[in-house]
Amino acid sequence: MVARMRPHVAPPGRLVVLAAVVAAGLALSLVTTPPLLWVLAAVVILVACIGSDQLIHAHWRQHRRARRRYDITLWIFPALIVAGGFLVLRLPFFASAAVVVVGIVVATLLFGGVVVCQLHSLSSDDPHYALARFVLTLLAYLSAFGIYSAIYAPRVRSLYSATAIIVVTFLICLEIFRGHQVNGRRAALYAGILGLVVGEMTWALNYWLVSPLAGGLLMLVVLYLAAGIVQSHMTGELTARTLVEFGSVAAAAVALVLGVGFFAQ
Repeated sequence: MVARMRPHVAPPGRLVVLAAVVAAGLALSLVTTPPLLWVLAAVVILVACIGSDQLIHAHWRQHRRARRRYDITLWIFPALIVAGGFLVLRLPFFASAAVVVVGIVVATLLFGGVVVCQLHSLSSDDPHYALARFVLTLLAYLSAFGIYSAIYAPRVRSLYSATAIIVVTFLICLEIFRGHQVNGRRAALYAGILGLVVGEMTWALNYWLVSPLAGGLLMLVVLYLAAGIVQSHMTGELTARTLVEFGSVAAAAVALVLGVGFFAQ
């Protein structure tokens, strides 16, 4: 009988160093202008991806010669967190030094949390697997809200903003669907469809004068509703009651956007 492999926790020191690099990159980005800014972002994102990959797979390399097939998908979420940090910190909300510091700390903690949760989500034998998948899904939606708001805020042409939203949604959905037993091509197909759906909404929002937070929340509602329906379909749990539940949450969120003055222009 083969003994169950015990989960290995990444050395805290290495994770702290990697998180410090991410925090320093985010802070430096606030005093950097294009095109050097884009070079800085690319370097920090690459370091974050490679560093998190080494941390996540340290225990697999101790016991196996070959890596798991979905390795490259584990780069998606850390990259999105860092890229999202670069974008979100430029929202008008981050006008004071204190708020900027809080934003950098939160983005860094999110990055560290994603790496730790991905480590525990590699195997369903891990005792923390279910919790890790839940936290990753929650963080995926929170990240989507921040990135959507940051992309929507400058009100650039729909050709660019909608395309960016499609790409971000596609990548986030790949992470959301990663925890389900579904063929990779099928997951990519669903993620592509959801990307197009949210991207199409961006075109409409660009003609509707709402705040960046309101625009981001509305796109998040569409993502949550569509992704929830797809997930229920993949698990065979899609029923009329499920549709009503998702629809109720979506309606409440839309009512919040339309009714609360904080989200107004």
